[in-house]
Amino acid sequence: MGAARLLPYARLERESLTDAPAVTRTYAGLTGFLLPRAGWGRLLREVWVRAGLELEGLRRPSLASVTAARPVTHTTRVEMGVSWVRGLSGPSFTLTLSSFLRSVRSFTSVEAASGGPASITQLVQGSVLYDRGTGAMTLAAGPSLQRSGMAGRVFLDSNGNGRYDIGEQGLPRVRLQIGSVTAFSDGTGAYRVWDILAFEPVTVTVDSLSFESPLWVAAVPQQLLLPQPNRFTTVDIPLVIGGVVEGRVSRGTGAAGQGLGGVGLVLADRISGARRALTSFSDGSFYTLGVKPGEYELSVDPRVLTRLRAIAESRLLTVTASGEVTPAVLELELLASP
Repeated sequence: MGAARLLPYARLERESLTDAPAVTRTYAGLTGFLLPRAGWGRLLREVWVRAGLELEGLRRPSLASVTAARPVTHTTRVEMGVSWVRGLSGPSFTLTLSSFLRSVRSFTSVEAASGGPASITQLVQGSVLYDRGTGAMTLAAGPSLQRSGMAGRVFLDSNGNGRYDIGEQGLPRVRLQIGSVTAFSDGTGAYRVWDILAFEPVTVTVDSLSFESPLWVAAVPQQLLLPQPNRFTTVDIPLVIGGVVEGRVSRGTGAAGQGLGGVGLVLADRISGARRALTSFSDGSFYTLGVKPGEYELSVDPRVLTRLRAIAESRLLTVTASGEVTPAVLELELLASP
């Protein structure tokens, strides 16, 4: 409800001693969360509060606590709390500073109980990783045993062989979605992510909106991989230069043919059978970007031909590794069906 969350619970404890009858105790409790709200002002709008209350037998309070936390920076958070447990002389106070850096996690906690000395606890987590593919050492926050990683390079595959060859251009700032993790290639096209669950299938997707050129196309837009534990899996991401397929649809032949708009066309890969649909504009012209290198057949949608009672010959075309299309302009002529 709004910025608040309430989580009720109940538990049952049964204690059995050797020379005494068993004792059963019932507890009921409520944990509440007050989430940050922008309307609380600049100082408090990022504060969240957690509070808890537990009763024994719905009559006697046995536990109460309240904790407030607020980010100090985008990597550091401070928490302050007070708790009371029945049977102790008084409340306990805690102050915790948590830092979540790229290569290490740090937790510093100070606890002071009423009538007792204060104690300080320092916990640091981190791992040193070795990428066998590149021979590079990196740091990662948190434990890394039985975790997996992926690393590789995003590059412009100029010869279209699907492999990175010396001299091919690495592409920076390309966004990759690896499961739930987002990564960007660096200035050389390299990327590296860690902390992926091992033995769990993960999908690697390339975001075409992050490409610098609208003509670039991912050779494989999406891959499904099974990461292995305690290692980086090398996955290179080749991009190719796509061609621009353009032309005109007309009713009739030659220069006297009238441009025909709204005609559905089908561009089919002659090897894989993959199909792409496009539609002619009002003057009969059409074009589509990012057609991967290969052999294609362009035809008028058979449903359109049936509706117009017309026939039209399909056209063959080739897109080279450099993005050149042959023939450069395609003419599709609709003729009356005999």
